[in-house]
Amino acid sequence: MLKPEDMSLAGKIALVTGAGRGIGFAIAETLANFSAEVLLIDKDAALLQSAAEKISAAGGQVAIHCVDVTDSGEVTDLARQLSDGGKGLDILVNNVGDHLNLIKPFLDTSEEEWDAIYDINLKHVFRCVRAFAPIMRDAGRGGTGHSHLRHLWRNEDRDIRFRAQHGDGTGALSHSHQCGGPGDHRNRAG
Repeated sequence: MLKPEDMSLAGKIALVTGAGRGIGFAIAETLANFSAEVLLIDKDAALLQSAAEKISAAGGQVAIHCVDVTDSGEVTDLARQLSDGGKGLDILVNNVGDHLNLIKPFLDTSEEEWDAIYDINLKHVFRCVRAFAPIMRDAGRGGTGHSHLRHLWRNEDRDIRFRAQHGDGTGALSHSHQCGGPGDHRNRAG
């Protein structure tokens, strides 16, 4: 198992959605343990505050942003704040997901319920990558991710690939459009 003393994320900024509890909190806590500055994103302010206090008490560097990732305006506003504030971004973790207590047979699911599930479990990834990847691209930093969608900003031939983690610690998993430029590893096996 990788340990903080084996790899440092010092100087890196990570944004984690759904960071108020559960898997999102665990990811944020782990990134902070590896010395990344972590931007905690959740729509529940009380959960955010509690998560930030726990991570800070353990020596982590955190900032909280109460954002509903199903609201394009809120996501875009946060991206604008980060960009205008000169805040870069190295790691984007799209963690949010929910079954919305819609536990019933598929054939009994309404179109509105299906849309809500789609919105929280998939469309938010589009919103967040669309909003935050340009910050990473423009600064020449990071990988993006639903567990790291890498290099979305140049997608000439739309080749979808999976790539393993690179030696520089960027991009744990890439399921993205093929691209070119610095850091492009499309000629590697994978």
